[in-house]
Amino acid sequence: FFTEDYEILLEKAFERRMVEITDLILDRTQRRMDLIKDFENLYKLLSDLVERSRDIGFSPEQEHRLNDLYEMRKNTLKREKLSEIEAILESILDAQELKKYWESTKWYLQGNRRFFGTEYELLIAQKFDAENIRVSAQKA
Repeated sequence: FFTEDYEILLEKAFERRMVEITDLILDRTQRRMDLIKDFENLYKLLSDLVERSRDIGFSPEQEHRLNDLYEMRKNTLKREKLSEIEAILESILDAQELKKYWESTKWYLQGNRRFFGTEYELLIAQKFDAENIRVSAQKA
């Protein structure tokens, strides 16, 4: 029997279904990422999926999409943290309170440096410096 045509049809159907399944995995991953609130857990999710992606059968485009999803969520978390810090800084009234908040923020930044780099730390440090100038000027 001549089965080559059937083999080709089955192979194409398998490949289409595989793309559908891996796209579904990426959609679910995006929903999971949207629920994650810290950099460490976000990175763990990405690492786990990247490790398994070879077995799952992600295409290069899907691997790229996975990295894009990670970067977008990481950037969202950075913006949220920056907004949180700015809101707290606006409510600080004295230098002692500012110093105390800086100490806790500094440890947070150092602990997460590998996820967002030193540029982000410098941006936040500049916010603290500007707030220190504002608080010092209010005392005078």
